[in-house]
Amino acid sequence: MAAKSFLVFTVVVLISASTAISQPPIRRENPPLTSWILSSTKDSVTVCFTYVVPFPRIIFTKTQGTPEKFEANLAFSIDAVDSITGTNHHKFHLKKIFADNFAQTLAPKEIVEDFMTMTLPKSTYKVTAEVRDDNQQITYMNETVTKRFSHLNTAGILSTIFLDSLSGKVIFPVLMNDIAPFPNNIRVALLVEDTGSVPLTLSLKTKSGASIYKLDSLYPSKVKLEPSDSICVLSFSEAPDSSCSLYIARFEIDTLQEGTYDLDASLNGKSEKLDFSYLWLDKPFTLRNFALALSLLKYIASDSVYSLINSGSHKEMREKFDAYWKSHDPTPKTAFNELEAEFYERADYAFEHFRTIATNNGAATDRGKAYIVFGKPANVKREFRSDGTYEIWYYPNLKRSLIFKEHRFGEFKLYQTEKL
Repeated sequence: MAAKSFLVFTVVVLISASTAISQPPIRRENPPLTSWILSSTKDSVTVCFTYVVPFPRIIFTKTQGTPEKFEANLAFSIDAVDSITGTNHHKFHLKKIFADNFAQTLAPKEIVEDFMTMTLPKSTYKVTAEVRDDNQQITYMNETVTKRFSHLNTAGILSTIFLDSLSGKVIFPVLMNDIAPFPNNIRVALLVEDTGSVPLTLSLKTKSGASIYKLDSLYPSKVKLEPSDSICVLSFSEAPDSSCSLYIARFEIDTLQEGTYDLDASLNGKSEKLDFSYLWLDKPFTLRNFALALSLLKYIASDSVYSLINSGSHKEMREKFDAYWKSHDPTPKTAFNELEAEFYERADYAFEHFRTIATNNGAATDRGKAYIVFGKPANVKREFRSDGTYEIWYYPNLKRSLIFKEHRFGEFKLYQTEKL
């Protein structure tokens, strides 16, 4: 693969370079409470509330028995207070989460997600959502927001749901409000008050109003939209008597950069502007922090190139940094740079997994640098010799092995390389 060969052969001479990063990784904050209207009648709406919490934030406890597992119990509660009548609508749900091993409890891409549906009179509500583990006396989310669950706009749009994917009659929503995931094609489901079979026109525009992409003549389905009982996905089924119409649109465009955009929906001679953010949701944390991302270029850029990028104003450095990665993009006609993503995903792993007592940043250790430069070894072997402990990383594709020697507990230094 071209991306891997660049990383391997360009940076081999930089494996013992040093850096002075010691800060902890930058984490993406938990998304706020997400809600969608799933159906509507003359007087009420059915609303789906969801949350998501990454595994590393959760306190797990060991279970009894063999094999050993880890578990946590999260309680999700919703209180929706009607601003007109003062009536409190309350609902509660308990979810038990299991992890097969301790390493899984720390996996940043493992998440807990849950949902609850409530049928509410059309009104404006003060909604308080809480996610707790009462056994551990920990609150993971406590948020109060004002939500208006009624007719909100001239086009009659009840919900705008951005999708991770779509399969048959099941949609996998992004569990964040008004977020579309970069670099996927933008998929969106619009639930609208009954329109019959009136076509919808949907235009993708920049915040300045410049048109990017337009979809004409989107036709709806009369459906019943509801969450799955097992995981946070939404399924829909044909329902001729439904009071709602569902439009599903897909913008097939791979040159769109991260940013904030508008969708202009035109229906029955009426239009509505919907703004949203196009974000790389699982962007490596080492790439989110520009100072950290720039410092890691020392591993693959020559001293002269690195010095050039690391000079000037912040804006100038950012532009040169982006230009550097664009010049090494295996797919330069698209917005997503696979090589850059791979490099910083490796850096994330190294940061977390090769920390030592002396070095909080595992990417600054010799093993961390090797992992970033060469990737995951095909095999790792520990040897306990008379003069100390050694760790050998085998790379058959490179016809070499890297040998690290333990100098202090858990701290390995590159000792030598050998040809295979």
